[in-house]
Amino acid sequence: MAQEPELVIRCFGTFQVRRRGQELRDGEWQSARARYLFAYLLHTPEGALKDQLLEAMYPEGTDSFGPLDTSLTRIRKALEPELDKGQASRYLLRASGRYSFNRQVPFELDTLRFEEAVRKMRSRQGPDACTYAREALDIY
Repeated sequence: MAQEPELVIRCFGTFQVRRRGQELRDGEWQSARARYLFAYLLHTPEGALKDQLLEAMYPEGTDSFGPLDTSLTRIRKALEPELDKGQASRYLLRASGRYSFNRQVPFELDTLRFEEAVRKMRSRQGPDACTYAREALDIY
């Protein structure tokens, strides 16, 4: 039996994250930039260096890593409000200078489900292909 996802994330339409069945409200994120950064990390499985994150999140430029560090802290607080300062996050990883989302934690991401349905649709023909095409459309 598949493990129930701890996080259910929707990127299509309105960005939404449910943690253990409870939707995270905008106030829990504290900023739109924290939500954008989390979405970026979700879609960058190989992770990103701090300089890359800074460039992606602040294309207008910034003089320091401070705003990026603040966004990372806000993500941790939104996802793990019980986390003590300095305690490692279950969801955000930092290894070899790269920040990434921990894909070992049970999660569901609509864009990954969509890509999988499209992949299956393309590898099939006839009614099977139509089934996966409908699945992809339902996700979207």
